[in-house]
Amino acid sequence: MPRSRKKKTPAEYVIELFEGAANVADILGLERTTIYRWTYAKENGGRDGRVPSVHHEDLLAAAKKQKRHLKPEHLVVGA
Repeated sequence: MPRSRKKKTPAEYVIELFEGAANVADILGLERTTIYRWTYAKENGGRDGRVPSVHHEDLLAAAKKQKRHLKPEHLVVGA
């Protein structure tokens, strides 16, 4: 029986797509720890895997420039 693949949260997908939180942080002008915090549970000071909408446009533009596969829905529902 094939193993089911766990769906990535939007934050996990973005971090993987750009090859690390440091690269995402550089794109957005943020600290790396801020990017990691997106992956934390809300009760631990995180965002439950959500990418703040204020960063969507910049991430989509960076992905297009770098020829990476990122769609608006990836930033909302993950992959």
